[in-house]
Amino acid sequence: MPVFHYKAVTASGEVIEGQREDQDVADVIAWLQDSGYIPLRAEPVEKARRRLDLSLLRGRGRRLGHKALADLTEELAVLIRSGIPLEEALQIARDTSHQETARALLDSVLDRVRNGMAFSAALEAEGSVFPPLYVNIVKTSEASGSLEQGLAQLSEYLQSEGRMRDEITSALIYPMVLLVVAVISIGLILTYVVPKISELFIGYEDMLPLSTLFVISAADFLGHYWWALLLAVLVLLLVLRQQLRNPRGRLRWDSALLRLPLLGDLLAKTEVARLSRSLATMLGNGVPLIEALPLARGAMSNRALAGVVEAGVDRLKDGGSFASVFADSPFFPSLALQLITVGERTGELDKMLARVAVVYENEVSKAGKRLLAVLEPLLIVGLGVVIGAIIMSIMVAIISVNDLPL
Repeated sequence: MPVFHYKAVTASGEVIEGQREDQDVADVIAWLQDSGYIPLRAEPVEKARRRLDLSLLRGRGRRLGHKALADLTEELAVLIRSGIPLEEALQIARDTSHQETARALLDSVLDRVRNGMAFSAALEAEGSVFPPLYVNIVKTSEASGSLEQGLAQLSEYLQSEGRMRDEITSALIYPMVLLVVAVISIGLILTYVVPKISELFIGYEDMLPLSTLFVISAADFLGHYWWALLLAVLVLLLVLRQQLRNPRGRLRWDSALLRLPLLGDLLAKTEVARLSRSLATMLGNGVPLIEALPLARGAMSNRALAGVVEAGVDRLKDGGSFASVFADSPFFPSLALQLITVGERTGELDKMLARVAVVYENEVSKAGKRLLAVLEPLLIVGLGVVIGAIIMSIMVAIISVNDLPL
């Protein structure tokens, strides 16, 4: 039977942690509730150990990571929903945190709250640690008296964002590993194998095929001028970095990425899901659309689509519909546009945006798998073709030399 690590709060506010054998997480949570505890977290022991290791590694950073912020938000939502006052909930979250950064941050927020500052204002005073979207949702949920609901929706938003990041990372990391292995393999062949074999052809250079001469020349160049190739790559990366810092250069880069086959589709659906989820969360907590749209734009990473949203703010101010903001964009899916139009007509835009988010979060998962399914065989075949071409060029040269009359 699997073993789970749990964290809970007793009726007196004491935090308890432990391990329990059970069928699944739901059974552990049910056992905690039946015992009169408020469950904060229950997960497999292996996952809990990885979480602790990562917390210790990142504990000295200046900012909370995305995962740490999501966990903190979920914990606060559970505590406040259970009737624990905000100050006590912050104290419990501070005492149970394994991250030095999180503890210091919660100490600072707790001091401000105890001095009479609103929770949202205390978060905003921490600067860029808490995004504007986060602060605004807390502010509106405080005003409406539903802080636990706002935190719960923020937790759901952050967890959805984390899942999408994981999907994209999973889709890209394996092809990148294959690409690095391919480059290293070809480099080793050209640096160590080809120079040894080319010694057999000394004196027969004029009789070698062009393909063999090309391979030998490439190996010779790599052996003598590897530092120049490395320098050229570094210069290229610096130029690219400089271009991405320039707003116009970043816009051109992001627009080009959206037009790439497979990858562009993945990025566009990721941005649509991110925009829809953030807007649904804010609208559901009472943030007006005209204020929510600029905040949601800040959560987008692609400048081309973010520019469409930014231009749409003026259109909304002039009395235009939300759907008209994206009507002229070639990157915004028509299905999402139709669902948003229906949401506006029925007065349930927040619910329809949440549905759009779910649809395209699932599409991101599928698009990532399609990208991996295409890139993996392409890279493997490409590596095989290059290595096979090198071997064939050497073999042809050996046969040619052996056929020469003595």
